[in-house]
Amino acid sequence: MNIPINLFMWIMAFLPIIVLLILMIKFNWGATEAAPVGLMITIFTGLVFYKADIRLLASESAKGVWNALIILIIVWTAILMYQVGDEAKAFLVIRNGMRKLLPNELLLVLAMGWIFESFLQGITGFGVPVAVGAPLLIGIGVKPLWAVIIPLLGQAWGNTFGTLGAAWDSLAMSAGLSAGSKEYLVTAMWTAAFIWFWNAIGGFATCWFYGKGKALKKGFPAVALMAIIQGGGELLLSQVNTTICCFVPACISLIVILLLGRVKMYSEEWSIADSPIMNREGQAQGSEAPSDMSLVQAFVPYFLLSALTLIVLLVKPVNAFLGQISFGLSFPETSTGYGHVNAAVESFSPFSPFTHASMFLFISAIVGLLYYKKHGWIREGGVKRIFVKSVSMT
Repeated sequence: MNIPINLFMWIMAFLPIIVLLILMIKFNWGATEAAPVGLMITIFTGLVFYKADIRLLASESAKGVWNALIILIIVWTAILMYQVGDEAKAFLVIRNGMRKLLPNELLLVLAMGWIFESFLQGITGFGVPVAVGAPLLIGIGVKPLWAVIIPLLGQAWGNTFGTLGAAWDSLAMSAGLSAGSKEYLVTAMWTAAFIWFWNAIGGFATCWFYGKGKALKKGFPAVALMAIIQGGGELLLSQVNTTICCFVPACISLIVILLLGRVKMYSEEWSIADSPIMNREGQAQGSEAPSDMSLVQAFVPYFLLSALTLIVLLVKPVNAFLGQISFGLSFPETSTGYGHVNAAVESFSPFSPFTHASMFLFISAIVGLLYYKKHGWIREGGVKRIFVKSVSMT
């Protein structure tokens, strides 16, 4: 293999990414418009500068499409679950319920803008935490701009291992890391350690935005505890099962912050009157939420998702039985004019449908839909709206 290593060849390799970034950032193109341009440039440079033939390009493109489809299934099922909750107005019930449980306004903002977003990121991702979190924060009196900024920061730590490990699986697959190998576990450990730092930063930054030093002092114990549970829990579980290493700590942190609302330090009403992120006038009262839906009922799909995920992934006999069904595409060996060889693959990126994150999300979404519909919280035509919106958003 004699690939020329020089600045020009490096620029050609980087060119599709540069063009993609310029089109999206400078010219405000969407990904669906910019990505095909990047793909065309990749094909051109592959043919002209890297001596790839049509057979190689077709083979590698097919691999990319297969990987994308596996992730796309998670995207759709995650958004389907969000649309079910949105149609039933379950998120409004969650907002109102948490407002009653957390009289300390700073703790409420942390819960709605950091902890609940982390929980949603662990399950769904793909913008859902911000789509859900921003309206909920506005409902408790947060100014619209901050209602977007805080969830963006709050869910960021969960991007890598969130969505039941979808992004991490894609990264590990792209890097050629075999699940369970020494390199895989070491990489997961260092990734989680780095993320832990930013998880804490997200909590402390939210306190600072709310009321600078005074809020930071008040919120420090809560943020420190949440960071240990979320970041520390993710670090530990990254060595056990990367699929649940964000999801499980996020679930625990959601329960713990509600319990903190009963601790003496946070159980009484407390707020900063001149908080720069709060709008004290015209707060939503939440009367539009179903009056007969409890906080527990609003969380039913998420309870089911938690149970399914933990049982299938952690109970080895169940996992082994369901994991027997697996399939992937086979690809022949390909090589470039420079002698770079892509080995033949018998089953590329095998897909196990019954142990895949999308299956947990889909079952939970459908059961949640039936449960909400049975109680009359899904209006006429709601089922059709849910599926149309989920496909459109995907």
